[in-house]
Amino acid sequence: YRNDLGAVYGVIALSIIPIMIVFAIGSKYIIGGMVAGAVKE
Repeated sequence: YRNDLGAVYGVIALSIIPIMIVFAIGSKYIIGGMVAGAVKE
């Protein structure tokens, strides 16, 4: 029994890409919210 590393890496990449996209889009709102929250007194 041996793992097909190509398939393993493919599954890992497919599982990480959506997370990266969500983080890239969400980080703008998260950082903006933090800055807005910090500026408000």
